[in-house]
Amino acid sequence: MRTSAEECTQIGTFIAEQVKAYAKAPEKVVVALPLRGVSMISVPGQVFEHRVADNALFTALREGLSGTAVRISQEQLAINDDAFAKKVVGYLSGLLGGRS
Repeated sequence: MRTSAEECTQIGTFIAEQVKAYAKAPEKVVVALPLRGVSMISVPGQVFEHRVADNALFTALREGLSGTAVRISQEQLAINDDAFAKKVVGYLSGLLGGRS
C-alpha cells in the first residue's frame, strides 16, 4: 500500500522533529532527498510512483528543518541509484574529515 500525500507530510514532519530533537551537532547532519524516487517501486513508471506524495514528504522535511544548521541536499536521483549512494558516501566522508 502506498502512502498518501497527507501521510508523507506527517512522516516528513516526524523525521524533521526527530532530527531537531536528537542531532547534537546539526551542522554535521545532511538530509539527502532522492527526488526521483524514495523506493525501487516509486520511481517514474513504477506501480507506486506518486510525485505528489513524495513532494509532500520533501516539503515537510525542508520546512521542518528550515532555520536549522541541517543541510538539505536535493538530488535528481532515485534512492537506489548508484550515483545517489556515491553522493551519500561523499557527504559522510566529508563530515568525517575525508576519512574512509
